[in-house]
Amino acid sequence: MRTSSIALHHVGGAIFGPGNLVMRCRENSYDVCPYLATYWTANREFTEWTFILRTDIYWHDGVKFTAEDVKFWFDLIFYGAKGKGRTRAPAYFAKELGEIQSIELLEHNRIRLTFKQRNPFFPEILANPRFKIAHPKHLMEPEIAAGNVSVSPLDVGLLGVGPFSFSRYERGSYIRVERNDRYFEVDGRARQLP
Repeated sequence: MRTSSIALHHVGGAIFGPGNLVMRCRENSYDVCPYLATYWTANREFTEWTFILRTDIYWHDGVKFTAEDVKFWFDLIFYGAKGKGRTRAPAYFAKELGEIQSIELLEHNRIRLTFKQRNPFFPEILANPRFKIAHPKHLMEPEIAAGNVSVSPLDVGLLGVGPFSFSRYERGSYIRVERNDRYFEVDGRARQLP
């Protein structure tokens, strides 16, 4: 049984998945494995981290997940957002990830994060399961532009890229999720999960 965070046990873990660009490995929770990214590299100084994203990921509404979604998520974390004169503060955990210098979209579904100082353990920090990419750009960006800077994943229907999609909620009674048939992960015998 794998237990590393409450973020994997509550319904968010089922909807948003067990990680973000990376995740704790299922076989050894002390190691970091690919999740939404297939591969990553760092420069010699560990100030630049480049991630190559999977190309077979879809939000539960069928919209393709891209590096633009990842950049949008990191921008919200590190810079917050502005819309119609209102301001959304950066994420409370931004400093845990490091002091950012820039976030760049690159060709071929890649993203590069440049930090102001060495950040040799960035993948290990990012593998914390409470750092979920739960902010679909195509739904949240128009809300923010319209002035709803405090829009949350709940406000846009708990749309994720994880193994289960949100189906129904009855306050004080239950939350129902359904299998995501487009989920990208497979088990050790190449069978689609979940």
